[in-house]
Amino acid sequence: MKAPQRPQRIELIAPLSGVLVPLDSVPDPVFAQKMVGDGISIDPTSDELLSPLAGKVTQLHSSCHAATITGDNGLQVLLHIGLDTVLLHGEGFMPLVKEGDTVAAGTPLIRFDPIVVGAKAASLLTQMVIANGDLVTRYV
Repeated sequence: MKAPQRPQRIELIAPLSGVLVPLDSVPDPVFAQKMVGDGISIDPTSDELLSPLAGKVTQLHSSCHAATITGDNGLQVLLHIGLDTVLLHGEGFMPLVKEGDTVAAGTPLIRFDPIVVGAKAASLLTQMVIANGDLVTRYV
């Protein structure tokens, strides 16, 4: 018989400076209805997306507006800068890491130009979502 796994506390740091916004108020149904997972949104006042935990960059979107970091414990955290930013095809975004890189919490992942992205995207609201929320029993 396998012993029950002991709960582990996982702390994530904010990936940006800014104003915290409830995910269900984001004007995008994919995020607001938590289709990708549960999390938070931030209206940014900074222009560098940071890793919220130590782990590996397991996905860096080709347009550099989103990345997924997978922690050593298997937790997958999706970070998505802005809304409808995939339509910018990378304009205004500069990746600072590549897929497969190992990062510490706080490592800069993507730098973005808030003037360019803010003028062309639907919003600068940036989402941090737990992509495999089945591993999480509770959010605090």
